[in-house]
Amino acid sequence: MYKALKNSLSSLSAEEDKEFHFHFVETKYLKRLVSYESDIIYGTKGVGKTALRRALAELNGDFFFSTITIDLDSISFEAVYNRLTALNSTVKHEMHTLSRATWKNTLLSYALLSVSEKLPNTNCLKNKITTILKEEGFLKPNGHSAAENSNYRIMNVIENFFQKIISLPFSKEKTLVGVTAEQQNIVNKFPLNDNILIVLKEVIEVVKKSSKKALVCIDGFDSIVKHTSDSREAIFAGLIDAVYFYRLDNELSEAFCFKAFLPQELTLEANTITWDGDKHLNNIHYVSWEENDFKSFVEKRFAPFSKKKYSRFNDVWSEYLPERILNTTHGIEENTFEYILRHTLYRPRQVLNHIFTIISHWDETNSGSDKIQPSFIPGVIAKNNKIMATKVAEHLSRIYPNVINFLKSWQGSSSIIEVSKFREKINRYFFGDAGLNEHNETDKLFDELFDFGIFGVHANTQTNPISKRVEFCFAFVGDNINSSIHNSMKDNDLIAFSPMFREYCGCHATKEGVIVPITLDNFL
Repeated sequence: MYKALKNSLSSLSAEEDKEFHFHFVETKYLKRLVSYESDIIYGTKGVGKTALRRALAELNGDFFFSTITIDLDSISFEAVYNRLTALNSTVKHEMHTLSRATWKNTLLSYALLSVSEKLPNTNCLKNKITTILKEEGFLKPNGHSAAENSNYRIMNVIENFFQKIISLPFSKEKTLVGVTAEQQNIVNKFPLNDNILIVLKEVIEVVKKSSKKALVCIDGFDSIVKHTSDSREAIFAGLIDAVYFYRLDNELSEAFCFKAFLPQELTLEANTITWDGDKHLNNIHYVSWEENDFKSFVEKRFAPFSKKKYSRFNDVWSEYLPERILNTTHGIEENTFEYILRHTLYRPRQVLNHIFTIISHWDETNSGSDKIQPSFIPGVIAKNNKIMATKVAEHLSRIYPNVINFLKSWQGSSSIIEVSKFREKINRYFFGDAGLNEHNETDKLFDELFDFGIFGVHANTQTNPISKRVEFCFAFVGDNINSSIHNSMKDNDLIAFSPMFREYCGCHATKEGVIVPITLDNFL
């Protein structure tokens, strides 16, 4: 009964989904992004950034003159950063400026490549673009190859900076920033190659005649592992700044648009350096999901295996899973789907993971002969919570090295605690034994852990004795990101760990009732 459905559910990521065109759920974000504006799209790992990118390029490709994706899964943060550092020691220029210049030239080369791939082989402009990109080392002399990945191309752009700088005649005259006037001109020069300017004008005219724009997507950062705080700051801040440069440039924005899909945990630091909310507020998109989006997502996965001709979520769901389960910990009945959803951080991959695990375990245990029983589900969710929370914690440990010890320190505590106790532990585990006031980073980390969905804040002072539900506001419900939540919290206010983290942290069940995530709008 479950075998075919289980195989369909096994594709947890958009990258490996062979039925993506059917499975994709058109949320409000796709409508916002099918535009000719350059945008920054960011969110947590598994929230659907790559799915949005694929929908733009594959399902809406006709909207654009051409599309191309810069897949950065092969980029080495450290290699690029070390090369930029070497360039920095040569030019004595701030890292952010060098990173921005590198990205501006890299994005332009991809944009030109995108247009050339749309043109017929006999087209004169196509040949001109190819020739220039080969001159720049962006394309190998013998054409495309697997070696021409993003890391290779970005390194070549930096190498071009080196070659142009070391070929300059020696000069002792320095500018205000400590470099020679000639070096300053090279760093500020755009594009770096004079020959590109001639071709660029032709490209812009060709694209403008189509009344469309060439789309360049930047994706793949979620798979990057090796990086340091300095490399993140340099590379992400420079990339974001470059995207904004293209958005505001009157001439270039007539032909090109850039969509950068960035992970939240690697973007927050760059946010404080580069982002200008007044200028770019409408072009910054934090991706989140609503309950109805999740139902549509699950419905599309279940529908092909339904026996009903006109299936809706409730119909297809009830064919395989029970409508309600008994939460024995709190002695209440709950809607099964809502129970599963609140044991995630509202990421579609996590919802799919829970459902896949339930079905797989039932199929293995019961030979798939009977419908899944309600009593079977809570135990599977509890075990899977620990696995999924471990992955999230390990991911966050790239940014906060001691976050795992911090989370594990709550072993034996309640899932609901006072803000003052939470802040004290943040300070102790991340900043040593010094007083809270001596570390202005404490509030920042409090906000970021909230934004990542690790905990929610109490929205009501009273629980509902009938439903045994207590509502907490979580950042992953709704569009409220970077809310500076610490400004709204008092020491005796309450916070709750996300239900997905209870087993991982070793917290015991709350006496107050079931923790229900709700939107932050009701709190602020």
